[in-house]
Amino acid sequence: MQRMNNGVAVGMMSVVAACGLAASANAQVYQRGYGTQQPEIQLDITDTRECDYASVGYRTATITGAGGVNTTHALKYDRNGTMIWSYIYNTSQGETVGYTIDQAADSHFLIGAESAFGGATLGKWLVRVDNNGSPQWSRLMAGTPFLPSIAPTQPSLGVSVRELSDKDIATVNRRQVGVGSIARHGLLHVNDAAGALVVGRVYVPVGGVEIPELDFAEVREARNALGSTTALPDLFIVGNTYDESANRYAAVVMRVKRNGDIIWARKYLHPDAGISITADGFALDPLGDITFSGRQGNAVRGQLSPQDSIVAKVDGVTGAFLWATDVSNFTVGYQATEYVRNREIMIAGTGRGGTVFPFRGAAILKFGFGTGNYLDGQLYGGLGPNDDERGTDAIESQPWHGYNLIGATNNAGFGTPDIFHVRAYTTLDSGCRERDFKPDTKERVLFEKDFDVVATFEQVSEPVSVVNNFLELGQNVFCYTKPCLGDLNADGLVDDADFSIFVFAYDVLLCPTNPNYKCCPADLNGDGQVDDLDFSIFVVNYDALICP
Repeated sequence: MQRMNNGVAVGMMSVVAACGLAASANAQVYQRGYGTQQPEIQLDITDTRECDYASVGYRTATITGAGGVNTTHALKYDRNGTMIWSYIYNTSQGETVGYTIDQAADSHFLIGAESAFGGATLGKWLVRVDNNGSPQWSRLMAGTPFLPSIAPTQPSLGVSVRELSDKDIATVNRRQVGVGSIARHGLLHVNDAAGALVVGRVYVPVGGVEIPELDFAEVREARNALGSTTALPDLFIVGNTYDESANRYAAVVMRVKRNGDIIWARKYLHPDAGISITADGFALDPLGDITFSGRQGNAVRGQLSPQDSIVAKVDGVTGAFLWATDVSNFTVGYQATEYVRNREIMIAGTGRGGTVFPFRGAAILKFGFGTGNYLDGQLYGGLGPNDDERGTDAIESQPWHGYNLIGATNNAGFGTPDIFHVRAYTTLDSGCRERDFKPDTKERVLFEKDFDVVATFEQVSEPVSVVNNFLELGQNVFCYTKPCLGDLNADGLVDDADFSIFVFAYDVLLCPTNPNYKCCPADLNGDGQVDDLDFSIFVVNYDALICP
């Protein structure tokens, strides 16, 4: 076979190349469970430069006379979902819970956790581990550990962590104010790559009859440096506050400079009286605007939290409201909002199907870019009357373009709950145990207000040693679909769209074709090159069309 003409790929692949082509040739889909007899739950997942996956959450160990003690639990999986390593992390002084994980530019992982060490003033735990899960360093900073979000019966939003463009590390959380009080202040910290504190800020709402309340949920770097005093991009923070004039909770979005100074802060209220909303996680669209997901519904301060969901979009430059959609019978996870190909919005969480599906299932929903219209959704899991699956976070896997959902299940057989991991095609199909899911949705127009908040300085930061232990997990495969060689865009077909990706990789010849990843998009025989041998494999599957 003669080598194809290089000119075939010129121009045609210029857009595709910019999207990240390092796809896995092994486009497996599956649902898997992992666990022990003790409870394990994962809250956040990310794909890695090795084209694998890493997640973080917590494990509860029962200790005689002490009850349940939480430890931060992180895992790394290969593309088949097989566990590479599993570690629990803790301090020697108290329990911890991991909420977010982010892979740094050097391939190490950053974990944002809460820690009981130090009482009320030291509740945020930032941990850096290497690619093999071995601890590098950790820092304790200000915050209140294990503080519920909005109401005592609801779980905490925890700690959000993100590596920034200059390799600094941004984290947000919150601190309770007073003894027995439900008031909270938002906290922002920026540490350098070695863990030293660069910026520490406390954000306090102004005014109000009661002690003001502010709860930070997630931080991300802005897409431009508007308003910055330096060339470094600003930061966006989302969360919630209690609006005393409206007697309900409001979502909060803030844009701050890298030193923590406020550029603008706005809060958003539901149009219906008595309905509260929150912002629990967000993503930036290609234009830099902010789409957040959160909760909406009835809420009683300190007693009851909203039980349904909302998806909303605001302008990244001014904070002006753009659109919002109420979503009923569905609850969001933590930092669960992502933008995927075609600029669609993906939300992970737990579906509650009412009379159609009276049981819960881990779920992925997709919404439109322009107006937030509902597009597609799937429920995953056992889907029986006694089944309990929960979704907490999902990502689009850039090396392969399928979707990965993480959460918890009572069906893995190792205990309750266990870890639940779903890998799906771009069609949201995982090969088994899923059903179409369409929640009730309604367009909304949110009221927006300037949010009066003051930033003060917070410089508490202490190094602390990390205790880590390997945790062996049982692994159960609920379903597994064998690889379809040549399905490079993960849509379940080998067609012209895959050929376009293959041609680009063929012209580049050497792997990887995308320097952000270590795997190769079209090296179908695994020899480190994309050449005629790979084309021979691709042609056979192209003729068959359907996977596997």
